[in-house]
Amino acid sequence: MSKYVENNLQKGETIVKKAKITMLFAFMHITNILIIPLIVRLVKVKNIALAFTNKRIVGKVGVIKT
Repeated sequence: MSKYVENNLQKGETIVKKAKITMLFAFMHITNILIIPLIVRLVKVKNIALAFTNKRIVGKVGVIKT
């Protein structure tokens, strides 16, 4: 997971729990096993950052569009 969550904490905010996204998520909703859509999905999954803090839920999904 990237440092997105750590870099976007507010003053006095601490991380309570980080979400762990498994690679199985990358294979969901893929009906045709094609290499390009699979690679795109894997890149998206590797760039998901989710965490619960003592004040809010912080999240980022995507590479270019976040």
